[in-house]
Amino acid sequence: MGGFGSGKGTRRKAWRSKKRYIISLPEMPVSKLIHAHRGNPNNQFIFGKLKCEIHLSSIHLEHDEKLPLDVSEIEISVFPCYYGGYRYYGLCPACSRCVRSLYVLDETIPVCRLCLKMVYSSQNATFSYRLYKKLKSAKNKLNNDEWTKPKWMRKKTFEQLKAKISELEEKREIAIFFSLRNHRSANKIFDKYGSAIGAAEILGSRLYGSF
Repeated sequence: MGGFGSGKGTRRKAWRSKKRYIISLPEMPVSKLIHAHRGNPNNQFIFGKLKCEIHLSSIHLEHDEKLPLDVSEIEISVFPCYYGGYRYYGLCPACSRCVRSLYVLDETIPVCRLCLKMVYSSQNATFSYRLYKKLKSAKNKLNNDEWTKPKWMRKKTFEQLKAKISELEEKREIAIFFSLRNHRSANKIFDKYGSAIGAAEILGSRLYGSF
């Protein structure tokens, strides 16, 4: 029987999305534009060569003659919040979906990210990079100091964070050493061997004998 990392699955190339990232196009945040219009008498915003005139019920689009638009107006939907205030959404001209942000493609028509088939950069991140982001977030809570407890933190919480950081470090080493791509395999090795070094030594001794 094969060990960890064996089988047909490891010989397949890792899948990477070739879709466009949302950061590659100018974003039109509908809610932010409406709130900015309330505090600013000037209700015009410019996205490249595309000019937007903000109203509470709609956004009027203006453009140059060389850049014809399929639509000249974006409708605004208003939804009341539970604890007061309102939340504003724009209706995508292509699919009529209520969205918080629209994206301008080639400065011609603002549509939602689903119509443009765009993805977030985190959706294309590797498993080891996801573990790195979690590890960095946990360390930031301790000010990147795993040995000194912050003044405002309880001792129990401090010990839990230390254990979490240690576990994430070991899982990331396991993911890099065995070229893993999911949590299930990493958790299985971690629960059985505890670390990448321990797993490598035990598996090596089984294959090649003791040195």
